[in-house]
Amino acid sequence: MDARDTNAPAAPSATTSAASPANRIIGSDDSDYRLIIDDVSDYAIFLLDPGGFIRTWNGGAKRIKGYERDEVVGRHFSIFYPEELIAKNWPDTELATARETGRFEDEGWRLRKDGTRFWANIVITRLTDADGKFLGFSKITRDLSDRRRYEEKLRTSEERFRLLVEGVHDYAIFMLDPSGHIVSWNAGAQRIKGYAATEILGKHFSIFYPDEVVNSGWPAEELRRAMRDGHFEDEGWRIRKDGSRFWGNVTITALHDETGRHRGFAKVTRDLTDKRRISSLEDEGKRVTNFLAMLGHELRNPLAPISNALSILEMAGVESEQARMAQAVIGRQLKQIVRLVDDLLDVGRIQRQDSPGVETG
Repeated sequence: MDARDTNAPAAPSATTSAASPANRIIGSDDSDYRLIIDDVSDYAIFLLDPGGFIRTWNGGAKRIKGYERDEVVGRHFSIFYPEELIAKNWPDTELATARETGRFEDEGWRLRKDGTRFWANIVITRLTDADGKFLGFSKITRDLSDRRRYEEKLRTSEERFRLLVEGVHDYAIFMLDPSGHIVSWNAGAQRIKGYAATEILGKHFSIFYPDEVVNSGWPAEELRRAMRDGHFEDEGWRIRKDGSRFWGNVTITALHDETGRHRGFAKVTRDLTDKRRISSLEDEGKRVTNFLAMLGHELRNPLAPISNALSILEMAGVESEQARMAQAVIGRQLKQIVRLVDDLLDVGRIQRQDSPGVETG
């Protein structure tokens, strides 16, 4: 049966062999109730006979499904189902479950008169009279297409964000529950800290801290400050799975939902060990530069009077051959020392140019 062919006769189903009279309406003596139902526009509310044939039709059913009353009353309710559900005999399964248990609820794709699909929440309820005689079913359908589109958009956004976070390798990005236990893990966290997700999920984040830091209560203090200020940042030694230490920059952010309820923390860790090592080397280089500059000045200061004394000896004249030899040796060594001191000062000047801000005194 083509559910979009509104002129086709109703197809027989496994639960019915003939249509019940279309003009027989359960509860037809309650006019006020019928008026209320007819005016409801956000829900399709209608009655089915025991075989699943439509007996009533309200304004909401017309708006949601697109059929006029005289187009649909007397037809089997399976006209609202896609072919793949018809092939699975799903409409009859719904009725059988509702008849057995008293109620059936489901969400899924349904068809409008024009063949378009909408996402529906449906509730089918078994109806009986005062004597317990089975009379048929009530069926309520709500169009949740807008909600589903929003949820799908949200899921897509969350999935993209999850893939983005999981794909980051330079930062350990993970979630903590309100007590500090790890509830998510990304590739960067595995690379930096050495734990696979299956090894670390559920453990307390203090596992990454040295014993002396844990004993001082610092992990709990980090969470307390993040809760107080909304954000906390620190640098210090952290522990990898293999026990080795790395210098980490950590940022902890308190997370709250739209109602203001605290849901946990986001924790971002960056391994700054190489940066710290480079910084240490730069500091050491600055100290060496300062030392060379100081050494050059300290060595040059006594060279001036020695050079002056040698000049006086040369002007006075020296008669002894030994004295003249000693004078020549002193002159040569003095020039060598001056040259070495000048080289030290040149090295200091070069390093000062490469390292701006170095104080040389």
